[in-house]
Amino acid sequence: MPLNEDSIKCLELVKRGQPARFVMVHKGMKVLSVIAYRKGNLDGHKRDAREAGMGEVSFGVVDGSGPNIVFKLAVADGFEAPPMKTPVGLRDFLNDGTGFSFKPTFEIVPELPEVAMEDDGQTDDGPRQNRPLPPPPQQPPPQQPRGVVYRSQQQWDTILAQIGEATDDETKSQLFDQAVADLKVERVQVQNDPLLAGDPNAKREVEGVHRNVAEELKALAGRPLPQQNEPQSRRGDVYRSQEQWDAILSQIAQATDEETKAQRFNQAVADMKAEREQANADPLLHGDPNAKREVEGVHRYVAEELKSLKSQPLPPNLQAPLPEQQPRRQLPPQPRPRRLDPTGRVGVRRQLQLTPEQQQTRQQIQQARETITPLVDTPRLYERETLRQMLEECETDQESDFGKICVLTSVRSTPDNRGYIDSHEEIMERLTKARDLARKYIKGHADPLVGKLPSRVLKRRGYCGEMVTKIDDYLAQMERRNTDALALCENYTAQLKAGQPLSYQVGEELAKLQKNTWLSTQTLAKVNATLELLRKTSQIRGYSKLSKLQNPGELEKAEILLSHGCFKEGGGGTSDVRLLRNLDGSISHAFKSTTGEAPGALNFLQLPPGACTVREELCSKVVQDVLTQTGIDFGFPKAQTVHLDGQTGALIEGIRGVTVDPEELSKLSQQNPRDEEAIAEAQRRLLEVPEKITAQSLQKVVLFSTLTCQWDCKWGNLMVEGETNARPIDGGGAFPTQECVDDFGRGEEVRPLAILALTQYPPHTSLGNKLGQTLPQAEQPMDPDIVRGILALDVNALLDGLKTRRDQITNDFPELAPPPHNHGLVDDSTLGRVAASIQAAQSILRANPQQSLVDFATAYQNWWIEWITANRRARNN
Repeated sequence: MPLNEDSIKCLELVKRGQPARFVMVHKGMKVLSVIAYRKGNLDGHKRDAREAGMGEVSFGVVDGSGPNIVFKLAVADGFEAPPMKTPVGLRDFLNDGTGFSFKPTFEIVPELPEVAMEDDGQTDDGPRQNRPLPPPPQQPPPQQPRGVVYRSQQQWDTILAQIGEATDDETKSQLFDQAVADLKVERVQVQNDPLLAGDPNAKREVEGVHRNVAEELKALAGRPLPQQNEPQSRRGDVYRSQEQWDAILSQIAQATDEETKAQRFNQAVADMKAEREQANADPLLHGDPNAKREVEGVHRYVAEELKSLKSQPLPPNLQAPLPEQQPRRQLPPQPRPRRLDPTGRVGVRRQLQLTPEQQQTRQQIQQARETITPLVDTPRLYERETLRQMLEECETDQESDFGKICVLTSVRSTPDNRGYIDSHEEIMERLTKARDLARKYIKGHADPLVGKLPSRVLKRRGYCGEMVTKIDDYLAQMERRNTDALALCENYTAQLKAGQPLSYQVGEELAKLQKNTWLSTQTLAKVNATLELLRKTSQIRGYSKLSKLQNPGELEKAEILLSHGCFKEGGGGTSDVRLLRNLDGSISHAFKSTTGEAPGALNFLQLPPGACTVREELCSKVVQDVLTQTGIDFGFPKAQTVHLDGQTGALIEGIRGVTVDPEELSKLSQQNPRDEEAIAEAQRRLLEVPEKITAQSLQKVVLFSTLTCQWDCKWGNLMVEGETNARPIDGGGAFPTQECVDDFGRGEEVRPLAILALTQYPPHTSLGNKLGQTLPQAEQPMDPDIVRGILALDVNALLDGLKTRRDQITNDFPELAPPPHNHGLVDDSTLGRVAASIQAAQSILRANPQQSLVDFATAYQNWWIEWITANRRARNN
């Protein structure tokens, strides 16, 4: 759920030093919603924030100055640590499409500072010090029954859904009262749980779930019952996947007699009807538009296939197998009849054809994965709940001799609240000490000559004996894994030294061992050395292979570089970009696979993977056609959709130049703070390069956004050649869908477009008083040749060329047209929006050919707001 208009206004005030209150919902590092407010109360805004989905709720005060804002959470409200390890997810959420350039941080404070609210003070979240404290308990809290565990968020979601789906007051009341009682029991247990007290990260996680559930229960208390005649969604129902429906459709197509075919067909129709009715009445789907869209897409696809199958003749020359006698697999394989769309394309995904070398590579990778996967995970010796039950059963706590043994056996195999994991050496030390103490306990509590030991002592002694055995086995497993990892590295090293080729992707599997805490420092050093040797030899083999070819083609060269690991990872952005490198270190091409497309762009477009790949090529097509029509080169690199190394993706021409990206500098500062040289160079570029960029190239970058509707306008989406010639890059978010348009116009006011950001200095604090100011070259008149070229564009011809290329991509790459997008991931209405944008740019330039770039950007933004508003009005009517 993007920032609403009120939150944007509040954050604008925060930039100027006026604090506000906030509510944030997140799952792990992913932020689902943020609401900043200076009116209303905490409970109401929590309910609004939770509309984005179930997650952990945090709240407090946000203040700061300029882009450096601080989200403060109070210990008095139960927050002992920041809600996430790093604020990267929060930064991306706040800055995505808003024009902000915030650098948020978290701070834990004893009490929240006061905020001057703008309403009449009817709020329930004033300063904590003014609230009456709850009275102290008059009696010890009830003990948690042995064996009860804390419910997960998913388990609580099921309980809450049952309450929400109750159709009568009595049932709802019973379910509600039981949930309240269960929550109270769990909260009391948390306060008296010695194991949670020793694990702040786990305690914060449990308390976060409890806060979420308490808020949901408050909301459910006042929620009306569903209508009695409204079909209720059953939690046990599931929707068949595309693969399951394909199997059903295949069985219909393979029927060898009319009766069997009719039975299977009628059953499929009935199942489809039931699923569609269920989807229409399913409140869970209604609350998850992405899941609903996916289910409805499968249903539309299956309905079309059923229509096609109804008129298909039976397969020729087939005899039905005798029941219970002839195995199904002996039936001669028959392809399911496939419906062709109007382009003549078969409406199913195509399997990529692999060369023998690629098949060998796949086998290597699979073998490596099967060998390495068992070595990756570090299991716990004992789960926390198991140790808790031991302490309860033995009637003791973690301060006792037995309790200290339990604490030592609680190995930290996952990060705690400080991001800390026990190393191999620390695990060895803890478990060796625990084993020695367990043996000492057994020896010190032998059976007496007279009488017998108390039952609780006998239980502790018995558990100590069990622990000694389990620790011995655990340490032996650690030793075996170290031995296996070393043997694997030695095997790979021997193969490489013998000249046997290993794919760089084997190295990607091997790299998974680098974070394995069961491996010793010595073993990890061997893993790193083997990994470096593998990468180096793979690259040498690739460059050698390339050097033996005379004038290799573009795709042939890219295939060799990619398949031999001759690349480096892209520095900025969220997509998986591989920069293919020539032998001299220069960039030959960039390759973006469909599987590595940026989640933010796909969510923005509301389309499946592959959407960004198609858009990269169509952006390139626009620029090439404009060059043909006008002779003006807007500088976007040539891009084409390809199959490389068994992957589908966009192959993009390499550009020599530098980035001027504030996000890249922030990323460097956070992830590589010791790389002072790289940080200093990134800062220098931000300070010096913007003013060196020519006015003409800056104009082309801005105009490119209007020619392709690339509305993700930011400095990170351009590169600068020779520190003077700016060129647009990254077209993955261009060609907006209707969902994009609806998203911009969802609030009372249109969410602003950030096109003016390209006429200003990059948003970074290192620019000092230049921050937010207009660049001098943006105030110069538009270049006359560029203006004449834009005005001379034949928009209809441009559109026809885009449609032709889109249809060709759809035909050549069926995997980029998955159902229900059978005609491709860029529809005609999307191309119509691009045409409208180009015509608007022409009208603005025609009205004043000598206007400045900043005047043009302002006029375009004004047109854009009116256009989005008109679109919303038309959609609502």
